[in-house]
Amino acid sequence: MFDLDKMITEAYGPDLDKMISEAYDSKAPMSIEKLSEMVENMLVLQESLGIFEDVEKSQPKGGDNNWENLRYLPIAQVSELKWGTAATDAMPVDNSAREQLATYLRQIPGTDIAEKINNLNEFIKNAGNSDIGIQQALSFLVFYRTLSMIITNFNAAAAGFIFESFLAVLLDAENGKQIPATDAETIADIIIYPNNSRLPISLKLYGENTITVGGSFKQMVLDLTTQYPVMQYIVVGKEYSGSKGGKALNKLNFYGFNFTLDNFPTVINYLGEAHAGELLQLPRTIIENWTGTVTRAFKSLLTNAEERTKIEGGAWEEKEITISDDMSGFKDKEGNLITGMKYQQIDFKIPRGNRVSPVFGYRAMREATVDYIKNSIYLPSISDPGNYEKLENILDDNNINDINNKFDEAMATRFIIAGKEALINKDAADKYNINNVTAEFGMKADTKEDPKFMFMSSHKPNLKVIEPASENINAIIFQKVKNHYEKLIQNIKNKDDYKQWSASKMKLETALKNAADAEAKAKVAKGGKRTGEEYATWKKSQEETKNVRNQLVALIDEGKKMMETIKKYNGYETKNIVFIDADLDPDSTNFETMGLKNSILFLLKKAVVKGVEVNKEKMKETGGVSPRTKKINQIWGSEGKKESLEILKRMAKSKDVEAYKILLRLTKGYNLSRQFDITRSKFESLMKSEALSKKYLPYGNKMEKGAFAVLDIGEAKVMEVTNRAFENINESMKTIFKNLYFLQRNINSFVADGMEKTTPAKEAKTNAEIISTATQEVIDEKSTEERTNAR
Repeated sequence: MFDLDKMITEAYGPDLDKMISEAYDSKAPMSIEKLSEMVENMLVLQESLGIFEDVEKSQPKGGDNNWENLRYLPIAQVSELKWGTAATDAMPVDNSAREQLATYLRQIPGTDIAEKINNLNEFIKNAGNSDIGIQQALSFLVFYRTLSMIITNFNAAAAGFIFESFLAVLLDAENGKQIPATDAETIADIIIYPNNSRLPISLKLYGENTITVGGSFKQMVLDLTTQYPVMQYIVVGKEYSGSKGGKALNKLNFYGFNFTLDNFPTVINYLGEAHAGELLQLPRTIIENWTGTVTRAFKSLLTNAEERTKIEGGAWEEKEITISDDMSGFKDKEGNLITGMKYQQIDFKIPRGNRVSPVFGYRAMREATVDYIKNSIYLPSISDPGNYEKLENILDDNNINDINNKFDEAMATRFIIAGKEALINKDAADKYNINNVTAEFGMKADTKEDPKFMFMSSHKPNLKVIEPASENINAIIFQKVKNHYEKLIQNIKNKDDYKQWSASKMKLETALKNAADAEAKAKVAKGGKRTGEEYATWKKSQEETKNVRNQLVALIDEGKKMMETIKKYNGYETKNIVFIDADLDPDSTNFETMGLKNSILFLLKKAVVKGVEVNKEKMKETGGVSPRTKKINQIWGSEGKKESLEILKRMAKSKDVEAYKILLRLTKGYNLSRQFDITRSKFESLMKSEALSKKYLPYGNKMEKGAFAVLDIGEAKVMEVTNRAFENINESMKTIFKNLYFLQRNINSFVADGMEKTTPAKEAKTNAEIISTATQEVIDEKSTEERTNAR
C-alpha cells in the first residue's frame, strides 16, 4: 500500500485539500487524509491517480455499453522493471508498483501456474456467482484484465518483457523476480521460490503458429551443470481468429516442460537428427574410447587430470560462472555464501571467425606496395637520360621503413592493425596464427560486435584508405624524385659537348654585343651621310653584327636538342613526372608517363588486388576451408553423431554426474556457442511425447496440442466476464469505483485548465461526496454483517 494523501498532494498541490473540504459542511470537513483512509483499504491505485484505464478508445464499434464497466475496473500500473524486482535482505527495495500488483495477485489461489490458470478459468465460468467474495472477484478481474492488456496493447518484444515480470509476481508475490537480460549468466527469465526451493523459468510468448522454443545451447549446459539442475520452460501460444485485416486474439495456450540433466539429450533430440547431431556431437577422441558401456576407463578419460590430456586439440581450464540468484543459498565448505560457481572445460583454441587470417593477404599487400614502388616506377638515368632506372636506386632503407609505416597508419584508420612486428616473420611455425598478431588483426575498427575482416566480402581496402596512404608515401618520395631530376640536369650541363657549346655560345653572345655596340657608334658617326668614310665604316660594322648573329643562331640551333632536354627535365622536376610499368612486367620497355602521386595510387590498387589473391590462395591451401573449419573438423569430424547421442543418454543415467557434466561441456554446440531452436511441429511432438514422464511435464499435457491450460482472453470474453462479475458487486462499491474514476478525470481536467474553469472542480466535489456516502454504506453493511455473524 502507499501513502495516498501524500501522492495526491504531490500531484495536485495543497489547495486541493481546501477545494474538497468546501464540498462538505464546516462541521465535518472532508480532508485529504479522510479521503485516503476510505480509499486505500479497498483498492490499490496507480501512482499519481493513474487508477483506472480509459478504455473508450478501444470500445467495440456499433454495440452496447458493455465495455463501460472496464472503465471503472482497477488496474495495476504497468512497470516491467519494478514488477520484476523483489526486495531481499541484502537489497531492500521500496517498490510501490510491485506491491500494487502483488496486492491483487497474491489473492489468486493456487500453488503453481497451472492451478492459478485453472482457478481463473473457474472464475470466468462462474463470474456471476454471488458466492464469490468481492476481494477475490476483484483480484481475478485485475489478473484477467492486466494479462489481457499486456498481451494486446504492446508489441511482441515489449509484451514479452512485461509478461515475464507479471508472471514473476503471479507465481511468487513475495520473492519472484525477473532476471535482466544484460545482467545474468543464465538462460532463465524469472526465478521463483516455491516451498522454500528455487525454480528458474524461461518464458516464451509467441503466436501459436510461430512457436519456436530455444536459446543458447552453451548457456543451457552451463545452467544445468552449475547453478540450476532444473530449467523450466513455460511457453504461451497466442491463438487468433479472423483474417489478417480483422485479426483478433482469442485464446492463450499454456505449455510447460522441464530441462534436466537426465532428459537433456532426449529433449534436444527433438530438434531433429541433423540439428541435434550438430549440437550434441562429441570429440573424436571420446567416440574412439567408447566401448558401448560406461567403463571406469571411460569415466577416467573425463575426470582424471592425466588421462584427459588425451583429448586432443586444447587445454583444460577452470572457469567461474556468476550466480544470477542472490537468494540461491550456495555456500562453500566453511558455510560462507558464494557468488560464483567454478567448473572445468577444455579450451580448444578454435580460431575466431570462419575465415583465413587476413595477416597473409595484408603482408602480401604491404610487401607488394614496396615492391611495386621500387621496381615498377622508373626515372631517366642520370648518366644516360635515354635509358631508365628503377626508383629503388634512389631509395634507402629508411625510406622503405617510412613507406611501410605510412602504409600501416593509413590501413589502421579503417582496420585494426596490431602486432605489425609479426609481418616480417615469414618463417612462422604456425602459418595460420602468426606470432604476436592479435585475433582482431584486420578487423574493421567500428564493427567489434559484428566482426568484418579485411579481404572478406566488400571489406577490402578501398580508395578511402589507399588515397591517404598514397599521399603519405608520395611525401616521402617526392623530394627524392625532385633531387634526381636536378642531378640529371646538372649532369647534362657537366658534359664536354655542352660545356664547349656553352662556352662558344657565351663567346658569340659577347661578340654579338660588341659588334652591336660598334654598329651603333658608327651609325652616330655617319650622321645623315650616305657616302664617305663614316658611311662605309657603318656598313662594315652592320655586316659584322649580322655575321656574328648568324653564327649565334646557328650555334643555338646546334644546341637546341640539349636545351630541349634540359627544359623537358625541368618540367619533369616541377611536376614530379615518373615512368611506370603498368603491366608490372620487369622485362617491359613500354612505360606510361604519370605524376608520382597518381603512380603510387595506381600501384596501391594493384597491391590490394595482390592481397586478395594471396588470401584466396591461403583458402585453397586449407582445402577450401578456413583454419576455423579445419580445426573444428579435426576435433569433432563429421561422423559419430549417433554415437554421441547414445553416449550422452547412457551417461545421463549413470551415477557419475561430474563426468557427465564434463561430457556436456565437450559437445560441439557448447564449444561453438550454438543456438538450439525447437520449431512448432517439433515442439508439438515434444509436448505430446510419452517419452517424457510427468516429472518432466510438471503441469501435464492433457489439453489440445499438448498444452496444460487454455485461457479464453478475447476482448468480448473479458467484457462479458467483467459485466457478470460486476452484477454481484455491492451497489455501493460500484458507486465508489465509478466516482473514483470521475474524481480522477475531473481533478485532472480542473488542473489541466489552470484551475480557471469551476465546473470540473464542482463535479469533483460531488464525486467526493458520493464516495464518502457510499463508503459509509459499505462500512455500515459490513458492521451489521459482523454483528449478525457474532450472534
